[in-house]
Amino acid sequence: MHKDNFAKGYDIFTGLPTEESTQYGETHTGWAFECARAVFCGDDPNAFPFALTVFYDKTYVDIHGSLSCSPVIIWPSNLNKQCRGQIGCARVLGYVPNLGYGKGKANRQTSLEKLNEEHACLRTIMVQLAEIRSAGGFWTVVMGKRVKVVPWLHILSGDIVGQNDLCGHYNAHGNTANPTRYCHCPHEEMDISIPTCTYVTVEEVDLAYEAFANNDKEVFKSMSKHPVRSCFKGVPIACQESGVFGSVPPCMLHTNGGGIMKYQFACTSNLIGPGNSKQKEKDAFDVLHQNIALLGAHQSDNKMPRWSIR
Repeated sequence: MHKDNFAKGYDIFTGLPTEESTQYGETHTGWAFECARAVFCGDDPNAFPFALTVFYDKTYVDIHGSLSCSPVIIWPSNLNKQCRGQIGCARVLGYVPNLGYGKGKANRQTSLEKLNEEHACLRTIMVQLAEIRSAGGFWTVVMGKRVKVVPWLHILSGDIVGQNDLCGHYNAHGNTANPTRYCHCPHEEMDISIPTCTYVTVEEVDLAYEAFANNDKEVFKSMSKHPVRSCFKGVPIACQESGVFGSVPPCMLHTNGGGIMKYQFACTSNLIGPGNSKQKEKDAFDVLHQNIALLGAHQSDNKMPRWSIR
């Protein structure tokens, strides 16, 4: 806890900005932060806002995948971006083990059963936050001042599959009514440049559970979701209207690598033509690539990884 590590323009004891924000930068500059702070801390002079950024994804420690696990890693969002990038500022709340290990290829568990197992493991981790929330926070001393720390989950990041699992959303996007986990947009509206989304709400999901309990088996299917026993029940989450569905923004690494980038290559191919056509344009494009790769080779100056000219 050092003042040079805190986000610029942020009062750590009140959660309020100390200067006007002219652009989105640190976590507290987003509108969702103030909404969450007002709900969880209110006007309590002792409340210490403690928004958490969460990363959840599977990791492997052997080449076969049998020793895989999924850590739940957190960062305090009141620290600045440079500080959050250091491993010393991260903490692991818990691990979800490889739940498929030892079950073989003949595993007959349904998708819902597998998802409920995962959420059962996550619940043993998230229950700590739910208990702190029900207690109204916990007392400690921060930089000589006694405060009541009020934590909440602000952003849950990870890959698409992991975020879908957290939301109980279908992963088979090609056969679903709603491809995205946080809204009701159908397939035909996925390419609209200015979307008009109808977002999934906590109230809507609660009503769906009531209908499901009364033998309405199609209610969750119409939302492209599983009736999973969610690990987030009672857990404080930033988005009050949509809960976890509104706190899982897509990770740009996976969005680019798994989706957008392949379309970028396809567009480039369409522009310069197939086969041996437009050879002059292709030579110019190749020279451009070589120049960019050579500039990127100065990775020690640009703080970038070494590029390949291939």
